[in-house]
Amino acid sequence: MEYVLATVGQVVPPDTGLEKYGPLGIMSLLFLSAIIVLWRRSEERQKVFDAKQDKWVEERQELLAGFDKLRIEFAEKHSELADAYANDLRVERDKARDHEDETRREFSELMELVATKQLEGQSAIAAVLEKFHARFISPGARGPRGSSKY
Repeated sequence: MEYVLATVGQVVPPDTGLEKYGPLGIMSLLFLSAIIVLWRRSEERQKVFDAKQDKWVEERQELLAGFDKLRIEFAEKHSELADAYANDLRVERDKARDHEDETRREFSELMELVATKQLEGQSAIAAVLEKFHARFISPGARGPRGSSKY
């Protein structure tokens, strides 16, 4: 680079070609270069973000596969437990029905026994009443102490 002497003690750089743009042009070029630098940095950041996002997608797929596995395991356990519970309820209901049937049989046997005893009791009462009637109330019955009148 050659320097030209403008006045005594001053050194002026040679023409760089930027003087034709003026201060506004130089500012525009600086602004454009800043935009280019920022654009390149944003591309780098976008690449890093895309890599992270791909990693997140993979992790999400792994988690969803884990959730599906857990959901299937839960569904199997739930169906097993529900089937076992339904079976237990069925067994208990059958036991309750058998017990109710047995109780009804016992009750009907007891009612038949009560009816038989009641019939025997009523027959005994009827026999006593017939004897009483024959002895005291019917015509020709003898009264107390052997008299025919009271």
